[in-house]
Amino acid sequence: MIPYGYRRSILTVLFAVAGLCATNPCQTIAAYVQGFDNVPALLNNSDPVQWAWLNQSESPTTTGGWWQASTNLADRSFNAQSGPDNSYAWASFASSNGGAVISNWLISPTMTFVTGDTFSYWTRTVTGSQFPDRIQVRLSQSGTSIDTGSSATSVGNFTTLVEDINPTLAVGGYPQVWTKYTTTLSSSFTGRIGFRYFVTDLANNGNYIGLDSFETSASVVPEPSTYALAGISLAVLASIRKSRRKSSH
Repeated sequence: MIPYGYRRSILTVLFAVAGLCATNPCQTIAAYVQGFDNVPALLNNSDPVQWAWLNQSESPTTTGGWWQASTNLADRSFNAQSGPDNSYAWASFASSNGGAVISNWLISPTMTFVTGDTFSYWTRTVTGSQFPDRIQVRLSQSGTSIDTGSSATSVGNFTTLVEDINPTLAVGGYPQVWTKYTTTLSSSFTGRIGFRYFVTDLANNGNYIGLDSFETSASVVPEPSTYALAGISLAVLASIRKSRRKSSH
């Protein structure tokens, strides 16, 4: 029989782990914050609780997606909004090898949103830029899907447009200092947020943008392994309780 002191410790741990899913299965994380300290480590298109990237630009570059800001200030143009100087994600005209349209997506992990949840982020471009930039922020309400269609102009499941920064691609229309944008959701759903670097007429438009300090009150949907762990914990908990009852008779 497990000594009482050990048994009490085990019960405490098991209650904590089991509580992750037993109390509210889809909301195991109260809030999510991403400072983009290591962009390559975030990206995994096959894992629904990781970030994804899809470069659907015309003539996309082979390396695709969004990048980690350089440790060299001359290469990154500006410092991060917060954290280490290079801790932000960036996209630029280099998303395409001379195509007319850039459509370069950075997609959040799958999240469970409820009415009233918010998400926010900071973005900017290069000071004094003469080549206008643009970003669209779109929502998919299709669960874990990262479907953005099949062309540079398609959006797939990301049909809800919540922000379009500098839609007319005007010089000076994209913020040249870090600027915060916040969205409050008016419905409940499970889905993902898509940040789409979207630039047309690449001969005249497109420079370099940064994305930093993403925060949301929504919850990242847990992996199946989380549910499995909770189930194992509850089973062990029941076994310990059963043994304890038997020993008392």
